[in-house]
Amino acid sequence: MLIQWLHVNPIAHGGLILLFGTFLGYALYLALIKIARGGTSVSPSTAESPALRRIWLPMILTTIAIFADDAINRAGLREYFWWEEFLALLQSLPVIAWIWQLVTICRFYFSRLTDQHTEETNVVHSMALVSNLITMLLIVGGGYVLLRVWSLDLSPLLTSAGLVTAVGALAARDSLSDFFGGITIFLDYSGPQIPDNSIRW
Repeated sequence: MLIQWLHVNPIAHGGLILLFGTFLGYALYLALIKIARGGTSVSPSTAESPALRRIWLPMILTTIAIFADDAINRAGLREYFWWEEFLALLQSLPVIAWIWQLVTICRFYFSRLTDQHTEETNVVHSMALVSNLITMLLIVGGGYVLLRVWSLDLSPLLTSAGLVTAVGALAARDSLSDFFGGITIFLDYSGPQIPDNSIRW
C-alpha cells in the first residue's frame, strides 16, 4: 500500500528520502555524543565541549546531501531545468556549515589558550597568527570545495593570478623581506625591560 502510494506520489517519495537523511544525521550526532560521554578514555569536559555541541547541523546537512541525488531522482525532478542547481545547493549547505563551525571552534579554543597566556606577549601574538592562518586555510579550502560542487573551473584565472603574484613578489621582494623581518622582531620583542635598581652589596 505504501509502496504503491509512493509510486503515485514521487515528490513525497523524494521528501521521505530527505527526511530519512535528516533523522539519520541526527541519530549519528546522538550516537557520537553517547560514545563521547560513555567512553572510558574521554573526559566529561570533552564530552560537553562546544566542538560536539556545534556539529549537529553540519552532520544533518551532510546526510541530506548524501541522499539528495537519490531523492531528486525518485521525485522526478530531473525533468526540470533547475535540478542541477538545486542539487548543488543541497551539497553546498554542509560545506558552508562545516567551515562555519570549524572556524568558530578554532576561534573559541585559541581564545581560551590566549586567556591562559595573557602575560606572555609572544605566545599571544603567535596564537593569533596561527588562528588567523587556520581560519584562512579553512575558508580557502571550503571555497575550493564549493567551486568543485558548482562545477566552476577557475584554473585559467588562478594561473593568471599566480603569474601576477610571482611578478609582484619579485618586484617587491625588498619590501616583503622588511615586512617579515618586522614581524619577526615584533614576535621576539618581550616588552620593556624593567631596570634592576636593587642595591647589591
